[in-house]
Amino acid sequence: MKDGLTTHVVLAAGPNLLGTFFKHYLTSGKNREDADGKDTARMQLMYDEVFELVQRVLYISTLHTADSLQKLCQQRTPVPPWVAMHRVCIPQITSKRAAEALVTALGGPEMAFKVAGGTKWWQVRAGNGVECEWLAMKKHYTEKKDRVPDDGDCGFVPEMDRLRCMLFVHGGGYYCGSINTHHYFIWRLAKKIRGRVLAVNYRMAPQYPFPCAIQDVLASYMYLIDPPEGAAHRPVDPKNIIVAGDSAGGGLSLVLLQILRDLNLPLPGGSILMSPWCDLTHSFPSVLSNTKTDVIPPYSFIHKPSSLWPPPPADMTHSMQTSIVSRVRHAVHGEREQNVDGPGSQAPVGETAIRTSDPRDLAKLRPFLEDFAARKGAETSIINPADKFAQLAPRGQLGPTTLASGDNSLRTKLDDKDIMIDTQIQLYATNAQLCHPYVSPVLGYFGGLPPMLVIAGDSEVLRDEVIYLAHKAANPSAYPVREDVRAMMPHWDGIEGRHQPTDVHLQVYDGVGHDIPLFCMTKPGHCAVRAIGAFARWVTPDAPGSLPATAAGTGVPGSGESSSDPSPVAGLSLVGTPREGPPVDGTERLREDHRHSLGYIVSEAPLQEGSTPNSMDYVDARLHELRLEGEGASTSPSSSKRPSRQMSWGGLPKASPGRAGWPGIYDGPNPFTDHMIRERVDRVGACRPLEPESQLSAMTMPAAEIGMIKTAAVMRYLEGQAKWDHKFAGSFKRVARHRARNLKRADKDAPKIAERWRRGSPSNLRPSREATPRTSPESTPEGTPRGSMSSEEDLYDVGFVAVDETWAWGWALEDERPPPSAIVSRRDLPEGRALALLADRIDAPGDSELNLLSVWVILAQLFSTGEKEGVEEARYMRDKARARKGKGKWRLFGRDKGKNEGKETEDMERGTESSTREG
Repeated sequence: MKDGLTTHVVLAAGPNLLGTFFKHYLTSGKNREDADGKDTARMQLMYDEVFELVQRVLYISTLHTADSLQKLCQQRTPVPPWVAMHRVCIPQITSKRAAEALVTALGGPEMAFKVAGGTKWWQVRAGNGVECEWLAMKKHYTEKKDRVPDDGDCGFVPEMDRLRCMLFVHGGGYYCGSINTHHYFIWRLAKKIRGRVLAVNYRMAPQYPFPCAIQDVLASYMYLIDPPEGAAHRPVDPKNIIVAGDSAGGGLSLVLLQILRDLNLPLPGGSILMSPWCDLTHSFPSVLSNTKTDVIPPYSFIHKPSSLWPPPPADMTHSMQTSIVSRVRHAVHGEREQNVDGPGSQAPVGETAIRTSDPRDLAKLRPFLEDFAARKGAETSIINPADKFAQLAPRGQLGPTTLASGDNSLRTKLDDKDIMIDTQIQLYATNAQLCHPYVSPVLGYFGGLPPMLVIAGDSEVLRDEVIYLAHKAANPSAYPVREDVRAMMPHWDGIEGRHQPTDVHLQVYDGVGHDIPLFCMTKPGHCAVRAIGAFARWVTPDAPGSLPATAAGTGVPGSGESSSDPSPVAGLSLVGTPREGPPVDGTERLREDHRHSLGYIVSEAPLQEGSTPNSMDYVDARLHELRLEGEGASTSPSSSKRPSRQMSWGGLPKASPGRAGWPGIYDGPNPFTDHMIRERVDRVGACRPLEPESQLSAMTMPAAEIGMIKTAAVMRYLEGQAKWDHKFAGSFKRVARHRARNLKRADKDAPKIAERWRRGSPSNLRPSREATPRTSPESTPEGTPRGSMSSEEDLYDVGFVAVDETWAWGWALEDERPPPSAIVSRRDLPEGRALALLADRIDAPGDSELNLLSVWVILAQLFSTGEKEGVEEARYMRDKARARKGKGKWRLFGRDKGKNEGKETEDMERGTESSTREG
C-alpha cells in the first residue's frame, strides 16, 4: 500500500468499524427488536458498517489531493472465474462521430464555443480511445461442462450477442471512480438482468471537464448500435439496451438520453438512474438538511491543493494558453504576434469585494461566517449562473466570449459583505456553466424519453433533486424549461409540443444514503438490485436481440422491423430510421448528415437472394428470436405508447407482491398512473405508496429557486474553503511556486512544439501514421481485432506518443478557450502528461492487485445478503490471492510460469467445482 491515502484509510477505518459493531451488539435486546420481534440491530449491521466505512473513506480523501483519490480508484480489482470479462477500446473513428453529434446537440459550432469554449479541445485525449469492459455471467450463455476458469480477459464470446445489453456509466462526482470501483456491482447487475454489461471508463474532470465525459458516453452508445469494422460484437438493437448510471453516471445517462432524443437517434429500451447527480448548483433543500445522514463529505468535494486542483488562477491560465497559441501559430504560419483575449476575471482597480481566491480575505471572513450561521438569518440573496450566458460578448469584442473561460466569478452579498466567488466551485464545470442542462440535467426537458427506473435514498443529500427529476419527467408540461436556460438550447423552442411524458418508476428507500444499489451486499441494496433486474427485463421483452449490421432496417427476421407488429416502444427504431418530429435545427439536412456521418445503414429494401449476407449472417440475424432458458416474452400490437407486456419471469429472484423487485407490478396494459409508479421502500424491501407531492420538500420549494445558488450553499462553500485554506496554507504556497517554475520552464521549451508540427501533419490536424493509436481502424495490426485493446506496454507507449502529436494542439489554431482546469492547455508543463493519463486509464500501472479496492470486492462478495454462493466465491478469491503471493505482492488470478504448478492445477480444479456450484 504505497500511497498515503490508502494507509490513512486503513488506519482510520478499523476503529470505526469496530465501534459500529459494538454499537449494534451491546445494545439491550429490547431496543434491538422491532414490533415484529425481528433483530433490527443485526439486520442493519451490514448497512451501518458499509455506511461508516464509505463515509470515512470519502472524508479522508478530502484531506488528500484529488489526484491521489483518482489513483486509488484506478487500483485493479479482481474478476472471479465465473464472470466473463473482455476489455475493449472504442477507437477514435467512433469518438469522432460522437463529437460531430455532440456539436450539433450543443447547437452548432458557434453555440459550442459559447458554452464549451470550442469544438476541438475536448476531443483531445491521452489514450487510444474510450476504455470499456464487457462483463457477463458465464452461466447465462455457457453450459456447465464448458465453463473453464479464466485468468483476466477471456475475450468476447459470440454467444454473448444473444444476451440483452446494459450500458453502464459509473459515478464518482465526475472526477473519480472507475470500472474498478464498481466491478462487483457491475457483475451483480449482469447477473440480475441475465445479460451483458458494457461499462464505460469515461475521461474525468478536472483534467477533462465538461463536455469530455459526454462525448465518451455518447461514443460508447454508438459503439453498441453501430460498431466499427472488426469489433467483436454484433450491432445491438437499441430496443434491447438499458442505459444505467449511478450518481454522476446517472447525470451523464440523463444527458445522453436527451441528446439521442434531440438528434432523432434511436433511443434505448429503458434507463435506470441510481441517485443521479443532476443539480450542480445545490439548490434543493436536502443538500444541506441530509448532510449528517449521508456518505458525502460535509463540504462536498474539496481537496488538499495540488498541481491538479484547484486550477491555476485566471491570469496564469491566460498566460499558459496564450503561450501555446503563440507557439503553434508561429510554427504553422510564422506568426509571432497573437490575438488572445485577456482572462477577463482580474480584479478591477479599486475592487473592494472579498475574493475567494485570496486566502487572506477568507481568513478575515471566518468570524463573520460563524456569527452569520449562528443567527440563522433568512435567505438574503441568490445567484443565477445562467446570467453569465446573457452577458457573453460576440467574438472579437471586449468581454467574456465563452462560459468555459474568462470571467467565471459569481457575486453575492451577506449582510454588508460583498462576496466574489472567483474560484471554481465544481470540478466538472466552470461556475458560468452550472445552469446548462447538459451540466445540471435537472434543468432540462425529459419528455419523449424511454421508461425510467429512478432510485433515491431518503437520507441522501441528492434526495430532493432526484424526486423532482422523476416528477418532471412524468409531467413535463407542469415544469417548463426556464427561459434563460432555453436560451442556451435554441433547438428546444417548441419542444413541449413534440414529445409525450415519460413513464417513470420512482423508488425512495427509507433510512439509506447515497447510491444504495452500489452497496448491494446490504439488505436494502440487495432489494434495489432486485428491482433493477425486474425493470430491465420488462423494458427489453424481445431480448436477446443483437443484430448483424446487414439486417438493420430490412425485413430479415430478427431485424426488429415488421409491417404488422409495431416497435415495443413507440418512436424507437433500429439505427438509421428517424423518429417523428423535426430535426433540432429545423431542416432536413441535420437528419441526412448524421445518418451518413454516423455510419448508419439506412437500406429500406429487404435482402435479396445472393446478396452480401452469407448463411452465417442469416443465422446470426435470427438471434433476435432466441430466448434465454426460463424466459419468454410476448408483445401485443397496440397503438398506445406502452402496450401490454405479459411476460414469463422465470429465473428472476423470488419477490412476493408488495416487495421491491416484484415483477407483477408491471402487469397490465398501463401499469403507470399518470405516467408514474411512486413507491417508498423500507429496509427489508416492503413497498408502500409515496406521500403526495404536497408533502415532499422537493415539490414544494419555489420553482424560481431551482438551479439557483442560495445563501446557505454559499455559506457552506465559503466555510469549507476557509478551513482548507488555513489547514493547507503551506501546500497552497508550494503549489503556487511549483506552477511558477513550470511556467518559466515551459517558455524555454518553445522549439519543441515547432519541431512536432514540422514532423506532423498540420494541414489536416490529424495524427501522423506513426503515432496513430494501434486500436484505430487505420493501423490495427494484423490479427488484432479492431476495437480491442492492445497490450499494456503498447497502451502506455502509444498514449505518451499521442499527446505529443500535432492534432493535440489543433484547438490553438481555432482560437478556442479551454477551461482553466483542462489538461489540454497544460500539456507543455512537466506534469501535464502524467495528469492527462491519470484521468484516462482504467488501471494504474505497476500497482499490486491486492489493494484497498480488491479487499472491498472480496468482503462485498463474502457478505452478500441472501447469496449463499457469495461465501464460496469469496473463499476462492482469497485462496487464489494466497496462491499467487510472490515478491512481496499478492496477485489475484495471475500466472507465474514455472512456479507453483501443482498449486495452479489444484486452484483450477477448485475453481471449476466452485463455478459448477455457482451455476
